[in-house]
Amino acid sequence: LLVCGMSEIRFGTDGWRGVIAEDVTFANVRLVARAIARCVLTEAGCRANRHVLVGHDTRFLSREFACAAAEAMTEEGVQVSLTSAFAPTPAFSYAVVRLQAAGAVVITASHNPPQYSGVKFKSSLGESAPIPFTRAVEEEIRRLSAEPSSRAQAEGRRAPLPAAQQAGSAASPDFAIRNPQSAIGSFDARGPWLDRLEELVDLGRIGRSGIRVAFDMMYGAGQGLLSERLRRAGATVVELHGELNPGFGGLNPEPIPVHMGALIDCVRSWEGTGSRVGFAFDGDSDRVAPVDEEGNVITPHQTLALLLRHLARNRRERGTVVKSVNIGHMVDAEAEALGVPVVVTPVGFKHIAEAMQRHDALA
Repeated sequence: LLVCGMSEIRFGTDGWRGVIAEDVTFANVRLVARAIARCVLTEAGCRANRHVLVGHDTRFLSREFACAAAEAMTEEGVQVSLTSAFAPTPAFSYAVVRLQAAGAVVITASHNPPQYSGVKFKSSLGESAPIPFTRAVEEEIRRLSAEPSSRAQAEGRRAPLPAAQQAGSAASPDFAIRNPQSAIGSFDARGPWLDRLEELVDLGRIGRSGIRVAFDMMYGAGQGLLSERLRRAGATVVELHGELNPGFGGLNPEPIPVHMGALIDCVRSWEGTGSRVGFAFDGDSDRVAPVDEEGNVITPHQTLALLLRHLARNRRERGTVVKSVNIGHMVDAEAEALGVPVVVTPVGFKHIAEAMQRHDALA
């Protein structure tokens, strides 16, 4: 399981992450992608669904790593579609469901510092891969690491191309896709995901309310997306750190108060009448932190309690509340007041997703 002398490749609460060029190398990305492909094929068995999506965020080499992953999985016999552009991780989860794929490999290190990258895998339901699957991937990595082709890559040599691909192929850098372009499809993760959000949320009502919204995208994968849709709906929107910058401008893309000074200052300095609010997103836009009109950061505990109240009281939805053990008692108190049951899981999206499937989850 040691590749290029680096640390052991293991999947944590939501994927494998490491430092670019030390842990996350092209050889290791290909190795992980091949292991995932083999596990997908094992799960698929005789079923026809062997279609895997590949997405990425805005980090350094993310697109190139995604191309390498797509190529490696295609060589294993998996049908692969590569995203046409970076997008938030939730958009790839939705794409899996929408396109009825077997899963999605997403090149991202989420909220980790800029020097990190990694791989997340979303299963056929769009959720984080369950523990049995990631354990199977880790075991497959061990087997692959012993194969001559993997050792050649670890030593910096490219394994020979299959004979069918050697004919007519030109020399190319490591990150180029060597397969025929027809072998790897393309898909749009952004547009359909934004359209779905508009089905779930009345953006027109938000736009007509006169609210002013500040987004800090932290140079991440959500830049330009929600902002454009809200402006179209009539809202006044300011977007901070909304351009491509693989170094993240020295910013750690984690939406916690110590990194949210620019957003807090923006919301506080907004003059004039009308409500105002801010939101900070992490590097792959699957984590958010709100800021109220006074510049106070709303904690995850407060945010989840408010969302629960909205779902139960305003939308009159019912079901079980699923929360991880690190979420405080505010959600418990709100659930008790609303008369809804609570299920507690270990930390990690994969644990929450599994519990949501077992229970009739409200949130």
